[in-house]
Amino acid sequence: LIETENGGMLVPADSIPVGDSIDITAYAGCWEYPDGTVLEIENDTWYLYEADEHMMIAWGPAKFDEDAAYLMNDEESSAVGAVYFDEDGDLIDSSGDVLTYLGLSITE
Repeated sequence: LIETENGGMLVPADSIPVGDSIDITAYAGCWEYPDGTVLEIENDTWYLYEADEHMMIAWGPAKFDEDAAYLMNDEESSAVGAVYFDEDGDLIDSSGDVLTYLGLSITE
């Protein structure tokens, strides 16, 4: 389930429209890298946490278009990386790592 911005209503993730519309709620939540590092995307901000310790090690603004979520540096001048959904619905980063969805927060 994904929390929508429409009054906090929960909807099935597969009901999020795919195509030309930009729906940032599809990216919302915490995603784990294979090494245990956790990426959190909340509204228009991303956070990166160390594996197991949940200590924040980086953050910045996120920009979205129909293809991806772009993780920007704190000056918004260049992308740190990008994440996108592949044809199977998996979240992939720009280096090809598959991220596992953990939930809306790392404490769930």
